[in-house]
Amino acid sequence: MQVKISPLAQMMRSAKITSSTRQIMQKDLRETLGTERRLDFLAALPESAQAKLSEDIHASRKRQRQSLDDAIENGMRMVPMLLRGPLKKILF
Repeated sequence: MQVKISPLAQMMRSAKITSSTRQIMQKDLRETLGTERRLDFLAALPESAQAKLSEDIHASRKRQRQSLDDAIENGMRMVPMLLRGPLKKILF
């Protein structure tokens, strides 16, 4: 499976790190991880580690979404063909 690299990670790999880039990166990580967590540690991480963390989280979430989609499809195979359409409407 091809993992798409986030635009932020691409920018980190190809560009010089500036303070505004660092702020954008930290904002992206905060949005990815959620605001309910303490994220003070992000400021202490080197820029390369922040970019790698962001990239890994995005890739992990993509794999998780794909796994859930596959599980749903496999589960729907257990349902008789005539009931799949109505069941999908009810569930989704």
